[in-house]
Amino acid sequence: MAMPPYTIHCQACGAKASLKVASHWSDGETRELKTYSIVCDSCLDAALKMAKARHLHCQVLPGESIEPPGVWELGAGKSSGALVRRPDLENASQ
Repeated sequence: MAMPPYTIHCQACGAKASLKVASHWSDGETRELKTYSIVCDSCLDAALKMAKARHLHCQVLPGESIEPPGVWELGAGKSSGALVRRPDLENASQ
């Protein structure tokens, strides 16, 4: 049974979210998209700055890796693996 559609809200302001700030993480066998935040366009800059600062303090175990934070476009009914990366938005906080 499919879940009914629902609105995802920005974690910063409560508006409708359209973007996910996340990093690819792997332990050598599993690869996941680890979420820093789900935000609207207006809150992206602050969320990306925060994610980059948090990423500097990430500690990984031997065999693990975590990439720098990136931006993905949210899509209704899409899993993390099917989200579209938006590198054009990733320089917003530099």
